[in-house]
Amino acid sequence: MQKFPRRILGILVTGLLLAGAGCPGEPQEVVMPDLPEWFPDKPQSPDFALQRKDGGTFPTPEEVDGFTETYSSFLKRTDFIGWIDRHAQGLAPDNPWGMSDYKIWWAQAFMTRSGDLVTLAFRGPPDNTTQSVGRVLGATAGLYMQSEDETARNLSMGLVRGLSATFDGMIWGDEDPVIDTIMARTIFNRSHETMLRGNRRLFVDYEGVRFEEVELRHDTIHNRDNPTWGDIFVRNKRSKDDFPFLYRNMAMLVELAFRTDDPEVRRDIVRLVGQVRGMTADIVEHDYCIRTKGFDSKPYIPLMQDGTVEDFATYRAYESFVPLGECTGKLSTAYLASGEALGNVCENADTAFYGDGYLYEELAIAAHFCATDLIWNYHVAALAMALLFDDIETARKLVEGLAARIDGLWIDERAADYPEWWPEVAQLLVLSAAYGMPLTGDEARLIQSVWRDSAVFYQDSVCWDPWDPSVPDGTVCEVMPSRYETDDQGQTTRAHTRIEEFLSPFEYCASPYRATTGAMFVNCERLVAAMMDR
Repeated sequence: MQKFPRRILGILVTGLLLAGAGCPGEPQEVVMPDLPEWFPDKPQSPDFALQRKDGGTFPTPEEVDGFTETYSSFLKRTDFIGWIDRHAQGLAPDNPWGMSDYKIWWAQAFMTRSGDLVTLAFRGPPDNTTQSVGRVLGATAGLYMQSEDETARNLSMGLVRGLSATFDGMIWGDEDPVIDTIMARTIFNRSHETMLRGNRRLFVDYEGVRFEEVELRHDTIHNRDNPTWGDIFVRNKRSKDDFPFLYRNMAMLVELAFRTDDPEVRRDIVRLVGQVRGMTADIVEHDYCIRTKGFDSKPYIPLMQDGTVEDFATYRAYESFVPLGECTGKLSTAYLASGEALGNVCENADTAFYGDGYLYEELAIAAHFCATDLIWNYHVAALAMALLFDDIETARKLVEGLAARIDGLWIDERAADYPEWWPEVAQLLVLSAAYGMPLTGDEARLIQSVWRDSAVFYQDSVCWDPWDPSVPDGTVCEVMPSRYETDDQGQTTRAHTRIEEFLSPFEYCASPYRATTGAMFVNCERLVAAMMDR
């Protein structure tokens, strides 16, 4: 296994520009920034020869093409990429302070129109914005690297800078020394107006979240002299819940850094990967605990009244009775911190497969089904990091463990108890295939079925263009639409794929680790071609 830091050959790519410094019309040399010594090597596919048990007839090429047409038509009809780009707002490029721009896709936010002006406002301060951003970023980056779509580029890099912003926001003006390895849950900048494509006026109203508060799992702190943006508010007490998505993003962003000929894209990616590297090293150094900063700007580890670390801020809260419960979280953190597993071995005689959370996972399902999504995604994140850092033997065990996990989920009697079960399993299947696990025929058909049903649901339930004059003034348009169908009493009757994961097939199509055997659910060439033709 190769180690961190790794040897990287300097890569210089030149291009010609007709604008910029120099004489008018004179070609200018563009020099790509070198990838630093510590940057991971270019991802390589191990091409696992994993044999899955019989699981139904594979979709025919005609069926795969039919699904691809249905899916791509929906994306084009709704301008899905442009819709996310307009709704993900942090600080606009044309902000009145001339500061660096970034994007965040918010929960707890909504849009309303008054005349030609749409306002984005908040019901309350959202916490886990890194989760929504992390769920979509691998897909938008995948679309961009396959198509060079300009909207996908701007959206992806805006989200990358948004993740970087949560590091920058946790720095105070009087820090000495500056500690830049701690990530906020999110930051709240200043209200401002911007003009989006298509002459769409938007006002981003942060006033509903710019206030200080103290809570068990998060505080909001007024950072008046942030070195990057000045007067902002910071949501602290970073949770591990977002990290499986952030960690997995690193594999796709490293791939994009090698494939791009855009120096700005490479710089943004290198900066974020470096920040995540620094944060994970800080976590490992502090015994797999996640530090934050308080009202005095000093770092600390969130503790409960009895002196133990809050469970959201550590990977070791349950080790005394479930030693491997969060092993995949520790493993993926270790890879990013050092390039190595650091002794994290996610199997023993009591586990059903490599990466199994054992009793920890059983308790999570019983207490909060939503926690299983985090556990499953940590399994994928650990696989993606093992591949990225060339630990092929561990990657092989993890992909075999994923197959065993999914075989169990397929026949689990609890499936009938949760409307989210099959949408979550379908998403897990897309990601598992993106990182090397071949699909069975039944699994490929499940993905197609869930995505088709989700497209029908979102087509009719989402306010796709708040600027459209046909939308009455004052209509509430959700920035992050719900995936749930409800009855007249407000009870959930059905769940669909999360809208922030609806683009996941693009991560599958662009992944350098994609399974080359097994059933296919989408025609990647036709999908990308359709998006380029929109």
